[in-house]
Amino acid sequence: MKIINWILIIVLLILAQGVFRQGETIGIQRKVINLQEGLISRQAAYIGEIEGLLDRTYKRDVTITAYTASASECDGSPHQTAMMTRPRAGTVAVSRDLFDDGWTFGKKVYIAGHGVFTIGDLMAERHTESIDMFMGSRREAVKFGRGVVRAVLIM
Repeated sequence: MKIINWILIIVLLILAQGVFRQGETIGIQRKVINLQEGLISRQAAYIGEIEGLLDRTYKRDVTITAYTASASECDGSPHQTAMMTRPRAGTVAVSRDLFDDGWTFGKKVYIAGHGVFTIGDLMAERHTESIDMFMGSRREAVKFGRGVVRAVLIM
């Protein structure tokens, strides 16, 4: 009987060690899960920051106006863009802040409600967050007016 008692005690001690080890394992697993959740939270915040930067770089709500190739609206060479080409339908001028942010000559820009245009000119320095769409006539430009639209730079 004593041997059976000792065997039972040994089995109970072995089982108890397993339970304690499981408790330690569960505790360690909880710590790992907490660390992973913290990492995921930091990654989500970082991704949010990057998305904000991308939105700011490639998507803008801009003031949109229209211009013609006339001396009263342009500098001394109204029939020549800053790219040294003739202005034409499908060309837009961008404000210098947009240009400095990568909205440069030859790139395409989608303007909500209007379509895709090529950046081919610069606006006067006084303009910011603006796009000026080339029109063939003053009448068209005046009719077009002024508004705020979403513009997306297409790489």
